[in-house]
Amino acid sequence: MGRMRWLLFVFFMLQPCFLFADWQSMDWVGRRIIGVSVSEKGVYVLSDRFVYRLVQGAAKKISRVRGGEDLVLGDIDVGDNFVYWASNIGLFRAPTTGGRAERIFYPDGGVTCLDVYGEAVFVGGEKAVYGIVDGRPKLLFRARNVSSVKFLPGRDTLLVLSRDGLMFWKMSEGRKLKVISFPEGEDFNPLPHSIAFFKEKVYVLRRSSVFEVENRNLKLVFDYPGNVNGLLVSEERLLCYGDNGIYDVFSKDRLNNGLESLDITSGSHWRGITIVSIPYQIYRWQDRRFEKFKNGSVREKFLWQVFSWEPSVLELQRKAMQYANVSPDKIYDWRRRLRKRAILPKFKIDVDWDGSRSVSDSVSVSAYGAENVGPDDKTVYKSSGVGFSLEWDFKDLIWSDEEISIDTRSKLTVELRDDILDQINQLYFERRRLVTKFILNPPKDRGELLALFNRVEHLRADLDGLTGGYLTEALAKVGHEDWEKRWLLTLMEEVNE
Repeated sequence: MGRMRWLLFVFFMLQPCFLFADWQSMDWVGRRIIGVSVSEKGVYVLSDRFVYRLVQGAAKKISRVRGGEDLVLGDIDVGDNFVYWASNIGLFRAPTTGGRAERIFYPDGGVTCLDVYGEAVFVGGEKAVYGIVDGRPKLLFRARNVSSVKFLPGRDTLLVLSRDGLMFWKMSEGRKLKVISFPEGEDFNPLPHSIAFFKEKVYVLRRSSVFEVENRNLKLVFDYPGNVNGLLVSEERLLCYGDNGIYDVFSKDRLNNGLESLDITSGSHWRGITIVSIPYQIYRWQDRRFEKFKNGSVREKFLWQVFSWEPSVLELQRKAMQYANVSPDKIYDWRRRLRKRAILPKFKIDVDWDGSRSVSDSVSVSAYGAENVGPDDKTVYKSSGVGFSLEWDFKDLIWSDEEISIDTRSKLTVELRDDILDQINQLYFERRRLVTKFILNPPKDRGELLALFNRVEHLRADLDGLTGGYLTEALAKVGHEDWEKRWLLTLMEEVNE
């Protein structure tokens, strides 16, 4: 019983080491890199023993690979929820966030190539081409030694390269549109032949040459000076790579700046991100050169990227003064308007009005009653007048009693402004300190991590309260108003491991 308690103690003490040992620099993996794939889910790396996901420069083990280097092929692709890879013992998949690998398909002769669109998987084998949806394989058509498949969703067409030639398969109709055959008797090596779709044209890699498909003919575009491994399509370039570096197919330029080795084993591109691998390292094309993925360096770049998204302390200070209406311009405007008031005269209007009326009657009285004798005598008198006056008091140009009031108010305004600027400075730099810790050195404890996240969010709310929401508005303009939540989810996956 005592021995069991000791073993349990050792297990739980060492468990965090096992969990966080899965995060490491690509320099430390020590496994031969066979394939890479980049998508909106991240960068995934297939080695002879594990599938990794690169998260801000660290390599996280997603799943174990069965078969080893001799059985695993270079094809790896990422769907909505799973990452897929091909081997001679079948098609495997694992959750993109990590988990146990499962073999979902094992055609006769193994899997030679694959292409993933969403969760639809197109698989090439030694004898046929298959489609897999929801883990259920379906035979599409038979073909010999399939070396490459490429699905074009906009055209509802599957391109297939095999010993039988280049085939165009219409998915909705379930039939071949056309076949471009290769010469009979030609020495055919199914790998590393591949297909690329670039600027509305189809390109085929055979042996060490790149061909453009024109109707039913192949037009030679580029001869690779060495043993070729594949084609790579970016927004502006069609690239060809192998054991002599990576070349632009059309300009013939060799793009090897920053590479430690010219032996490019695989490559992938997604929305401006180009990733290539040599046997034991991963590189990203950036600023006209390849940069190595290093543990920490990418996190530091991410930190500076976050700082570039957020407004500077000076911007927040100005917004806070504007929001609280305590800008120094307000006091200056008061004094300026007071001086202008001294130039203007006092304007007066006087209105006078007077009127009178008198009436006299002659009356006689007799035994017969009152009788009017003679005419009435009436007199009416009216008078009115309007006066205008302008009055200047030029002493206000030198000194005005109102300046005492302005001085008092300006003193209170300055004190309020200093208090606001002091709050902005303290909140801003405290938040930067915690953001730096949040990105570069986050706590490993789940509770401490959530507490740090809440503190970062609290400081953002304080800054928004003083600036009328300017910090969040600035982040929203560059599409990163929720970067803290997304980064927290990434860190939580690390903690969960």
